[in-house]
Amino acid sequence: MIQTTLQKPAAPAIARGGSWLGLVLKAALFLAVSLGLTETFWRILQYEPADSDIRHFAKLRKAADGDCDAVAVVGSSRVRYGLNPELLARSVPGRRFRQLGILGNGAMPVLEDLANDANFQGRVICELNPAHWGGPYPFSTLPEALAYMHPEVNGAYLETVLGERFREHASFFSYNLLTEAPRIVQHKPVPEPERPDRFTRFRDLGPSVNEPLIRNWEHAALEAAGRMKNTDRARMTERVERWVGQIRRRGGNVVFVRMPVDGRLRTLEESAFPQTQDLIRDVRARNMPVIDFAEMPGHFRCPDGSHLEASEADRFTRLLAEKLAATGFFN
Repeated sequence: MIQTTLQKPAAPAIARGGSWLGLVLKAALFLAVSLGLTETFWRILQYEPADSDIRHFAKLRKAADGDCDAVAVVGSSRVRYGLNPELLARSVPGRRFRQLGILGNGAMPVLEDLANDANFQGRVICELNPAHWGGPYPFSTLPEALAYMHPEVNGAYLETVLGERFREHASFFSYNLLTEAPRIVQHKPVPEPERPDRFTRFRDLGPSVNEPLIRNWEHAALEAAGRMKNTDRARMTERVERWVGQIRRRGGNVVFVRMPVDGRLRTLEESAFPQTQDLIRDVRARNMPVIDFAEMPGHFRCPDGSHLEASEADRFTRLLAEKLAATGFFN
């Protein structure tokens, strides 16, 4: 008996390479369309791509080198929103004020950078904030804007360079929807383009926006107070004294400024940082001048507790310039 075995026809070969290529192309197309729609959304809301603040910082930081008439303005967002370089320049002709405040960072890393730079021969207006007067040293992580000034051969640095250049061409990369949502919902004006001097005006957007900000600053102050309990404040003061000495030996000088704080946040900070007045006395005892907003006449309004409203920033700037000029700081 002859048995006949029927075989099923062979299945067609799967073109694996073609399938993967098609998937990648579809994903790329989907991504391109999504980014295009997102960018269109921001443009319709009249948000234009923002300049790279990191690259802007680097430009002003380099401009301060070799300039005996340069005055570096150093500190956190309180300095960035609170000291107007244009008004300082009007009040003190002949000096070039460089706004080097960095959002979310203290003044100490930038002050050390200026002190260790033999090319810097100018003066420094440096924020004194007890929440930033300490921490691990040497600084384990530099602020991104300052790290950009010191190129490294690694992926993180390359990512920063490419990302900052891309930011200048894409609105969706320049803004955060979560932070801008209150402004959009309330039909508030879009953020102003960054000024050539990096000064940023703080706008009062009302209680619905200010209250969450106040709670955020209160939380940050309590966290900082916890960290400061384990900080050797005297050791940091010694370092600061050494940095100031380096700057003075090159013909420059440094003055420390405690920026205004207001309302509930001021009450909380004075409780959380009881060492503030001792710190100010210690710094002054080492022949380093300190201007404390609490010793100046009048009240300075900060809508969110932490940052001077635009007109108040102008007023504080003028008063500070007058006080510094009277002490001979710029001579």
